[in-house]
Amino acid sequence: MLAVRILGCSGSYAAAGGACTGYLVQSSGTNVWLDCGPGTLANFHQWSSLAALDAIVLTHAHPDHWLELPIIANALEWYEPRERVPVYSNAHMFGEARQLIGQSISTVFDWHVVNTVDTVSIGDQEWRFDETDHYVPTYATRVDADGSSLVFSSDTGPAFSLQGFVDRAGPIDMALLESTFLDRSEHEDTLHLSAVEAGQMAAAASAGRLVLTHQAPREERPAHVEAASAVYDGPVALAEVGAQYAAAGD
Repeated sequence: MLAVRILGCSGSYAAAGGACTGYLVQSSGTNVWLDCGPGTLANFHQWSSLAALDAIVLTHAHPDHWLELPIIANALEWYEPRERVPVYSNAHMFGEARQLIGQSISTVFDWHVVNTVDTVSIGDQEWRFDETDHYVPTYATRVDADGSSLVFSSDTGPAFSLQGFVDRAGPIDMALLESTFLDRSEHEDTLHLSAVEAGQMAAAASAGRLVLTHQAPREERPAHVEAASAVYDGPVALAEVGAQYAAAGD
């Protein structure tokens, strides 16, 4: 069963008791950590182990999506040694990580720079990438495994579409989409999605279900479900730390 476990889902900075962006994507035989924002390592340890980790995928170099990585490097180098962990990202993300982590980056990680034309096999999972509408180079991701699929928007403005993923690999069972703020009117030039825009994006791609993530900590989160549901007919859920969402069905 392809599913995603929420390790953190706060946008930009962590809400009380929460963590920044991070997800554990699991299928029958594979564990992939998708984005590792601050605070996610502690939650990761509840559901998996660094020894069982098959790879890390990083979508972009904004701090709330990857700054747990130097801490993971410390753990791997000094406390939980294992063979190098494969990491997949765009070139900009790799450059930022190499500057911060230094020589240890090649000691504990086996880094692969990927492009939007690539399809990457990680265990029984197939990963694809598409460029979003954001301030720095950012990849949305699609994962296919166990006969189902899920897409993560990462951070994006409304100009991005999921249609490229549909054209390349077929229908989307679950869309995990950022819904940073409720109302676009107060954030006209912001390259993030409102709740309505997340619903519209899922509807345009005919996604089977929608999970809203990346709310800013002071947002009234239940209102995001109501707003997205007004423009999207499928099931809508709010990402919650510790919860698991199956790509196809409950």
